[in-house]
Amino acid sequence: MVDKRFEQPNRTLTQSYINLINHIDIMIKEIDDEIDAHKKGVGTEGTEKQLEIIKREIGKMKFILNSREFNPSYPRIIVDSWDYNSELANKLLDIAEKYRKVTR
Repeated sequence: MVDKRFEQPNRTLTQSYINLINHIDIMIKEIDDEIDAHKKGVGTEGTEKQLEIIKREIGKMKFILNSREFNPSYPRIIVDSWDYNSELANKLLDIAEKYRKVTR
């Protein structure tokens, strides 16, 4: 007999989840590009360490897909220390908001 407390819900991926996952994949690529730019000395967004933290949290978002189980903290990093006009920052904040809405 399976203990119901440990049973995973049977979650069908809706189009909203699929769009979120695709958006996350795109953002991971953009973060990787910015990390590479930092390694070459031409990075303009955040620091390499911040970008690694953000990339790790976005990966968790993709894996967990439940804002009650995981809520990313990276938006605080961006709001506290990045330029308000940063395109990458705005995209990252947008994906955090979409994650909260889709996975409630």
